[in-house]
Amino acid sequence: MAAPLLPPLPSWSASLGAAFSFPALLPEDAAEKLLAVLCPHSPSAALFLALTLFWFAVHAFVSPCLPSLLLPPAARRQHAQKLARLKQLEADLRQSARDAQNASTAACVDRFCAQDVGEELASLRVYRVSADANTTASLHALYLAPAALFHAVGRVILPVAHGLVAQAAAEAFSAFLLAHKGDGDRAALQTGAEDAAREAALQQERNIWSTYLAHWDRAPDYWDGANDALVIFSAYVMSSYFLWDSFECLRNLKVHRRAFLLHAVISLLGGTIQIAAPGIKLSGFCSLFAISEISTPFLHFRWFLLQNGQAERRLFRFVNALTVCLFISVRLFVVPFLVFAPYWLDLCVYRQHLGADANISSLRKVFMMMLTVGWTLLNYFWGYLFFRSLCRKRRRAGQAAQGAEKAEDPRRKAAKAD
Repeated sequence: MAAPLLPPLPSWSASLGAAFSFPALLPEDAAEKLLAVLCPHSPSAALFLALTLFWFAVHAFVSPCLPSLLLPPAARRQHAQKLARLKQLEADLRQSARDAQNASTAACVDRFCAQDVGEELASLRVYRVSADANTTASLHALYLAPAALFHAVGRVILPVAHGLVAQAAAEAFSAFLLAHKGDGDRAALQTGAEDAAREAALQQERNIWSTYLAHWDRAPDYWDGANDALVIFSAYVMSSYFLWDSFECLRNLKVHRRAFLLHAVISLLGGTIQIAAPGIKLSGFCSLFAISEISTPFLHFRWFLLQNGQAERRLFRFVNALTVCLFISVRLFVVPFLVFAPYWLDLCVYRQHLGADANISSLRKVFMMMLTVGWTLLNYFWGYLFFRSLCRKRRRAGQAAQGAEKAEDPRRKAAKAD
């Protein structure tokens, strides 16, 4: 099938692509390419640095304020109470540190009370760090997932679908003409062929799997990302965010754990490759992993509701069900299948992707393949943690119900005895 032609890019988008992708200036060596893109005199370095500082500013000034604006009233009040309590405990800790120089004051400190306050202070600090990081991650996902979905649909899926529909119509038109070559007049033959072509096109459009999903890797933008503004800006947004995320995980490693740091580093590598290699900037292959971020805002909103006493509310049940549905369908099934079925099958069986293309070397493909393995394994690890938390919540609810029943039994016996 001939590759369908993409619509011409507007001049401003082409200019932006030429400014930030360096299609003509990049040398052959991969290290020199990366150096040319991220050198101090490069506009790419300026954009990357500006967006990295932007994420630091968002985390410092925007993320602490958003939960107080977006959470439901009950959760908002409890969130504000936790932050106020944390502020008070930190002020008391600073005051006690200043007063500790006085021996008479230090002698009056209750050890058990100090230990309880220390545990409460530590838990509230973990809550604040997690809340700010989750809010920043949600803001990143709220941009990246719709942008990647728009790109994947407009530049990957629809071009293939249009090509398949046109191919089915052309084949039906030719088959009808060949089958009725000597029948009737020419006008009737032409009309019948057009009707057959329209019917074949409708049947192809109704076959959603074969038209829109099964052959999406045939799109010209599957490996070679077009130099449009959305692709370029999204690549820089993603890579700069995960650079900030790496710093955040290192700064609060006890809170975020090593798995989150590994996820940030792998994603940073993927984003850096998208910047340094013009051929795969948020192409259809990378757009799929960006689309998997669509579950992130719901996952973090669920966390806020759960942490602030909303586990029994109807809103939490709805968000919880939506999160489970999106997480399972997108992260654990759809994205891994659409990535590994077309690419890995061709690589391991047909070996179609091993040949070097114009912009993508075989080594770079293998490296991206390793990154996809890391991303996928981490997604399944997140799934394990997510479902473990669901099971623990259900187990605690069952234990609480059993405790309530045991507490009610003596009362019932006493009531019967009376």
